[in-house]
Amino acid sequence: MRYRSSRLALVLAILALPMTLQPAGAKNLYVYDLDSLAFMSPEIVEAEVVKRYEANKIDLIDVKVTAVHKGAFKVGQTLAVGDTDIYRKDDLHSVEHFAVGDKLILFLYRARASTFFPIPEDAEIYMPAPSGVRLVDGDNVLGFSQWMNPGPYNLDRPGPKNKPPTPKVFRQKVSESVRYADKLKGELDKKTGEKDAAWFLELLEKRSKVEILDRFSGRDYLSEIACANLANGHDPEVLGKALPLAKAYHGRHMLACGFGTPKGRDFLLKQVSDEKLPMERRIQFARFIG
Repeated sequence: MRYRSSRLALVLAILALPMTLQPAGAKNLYVYDLDSLAFMSPEIVEAEVVKRYEANKIDLIDVKVTAVHKGAFKVGQTLAVGDTDIYRKDDLHSVEHFAVGDKLILFLYRARASTFFPIPEDAEIYMPAPSGVRLVDGDNVLGFSQWMNPGPYNLDRPGPKNKPPTPKVFRQKVSESVRYADKLKGELDKKTGEKDAAWFLELLEKRSKVEILDRFSGRDYLSEIACANLANGHDPEVLGKALPLAKAYHGRHMLACGFGTPKGRDFLLKQVSDEKLPMERRIQFARFIG
């Protein structure tokens, strides 16, 4: 994407951090909604595990592509995928990783060499976006979440209130999310950040209706993009409108950074002392003063 503000580019670079590899001992393994995964992932495929192995002390699996939902891969192509060892197919005490024959839906990006992932610069290895793995178990498509912190991603088993989608339904949802993400990227290319506050407020309002797992571990990458842009404008009035629309912790934290000016401080103090505002709203502003 092309951004015309170096400050905005810096904020969005911070947003990209969840895309980097986390070590297996990382404390926070976030779960993103489907629209966010479609936006973050250049490649989305269905694949079958054909090999599990270790190379240079790195756990890898080879998968054979059986369907392509986004990107340039072809059916029948074999990919090397890393960072799947943080996924478990059973309970908290299990070390059951993906095995040959497992059918997966993967939201992928190209891996780059890092301290935690020492690979040659020209190595073609792919990684799942955070929470970007689904296991196809018969007629169920099962996701993963972090049951205990610290801990791995564990398989979310179906229950009375947690009925997973069928492969057919999930494929349709992926298709819808890919179209939405591609359209949104096209629109974002035309935005300059600070001059498009109304557009980002509208985006945040729409994203506020998206269901997330919870306010700490559930994340919406698209609402965070909106919050980062609004925070970068440092307009207290705009940030005041955005605050009630930011449902998750990370988005609110970004908005809080936008109040970090003398004008922002004065705005917060005024809201906190305004007896006409509901107490819940005043408390919300008070939390930002720190």
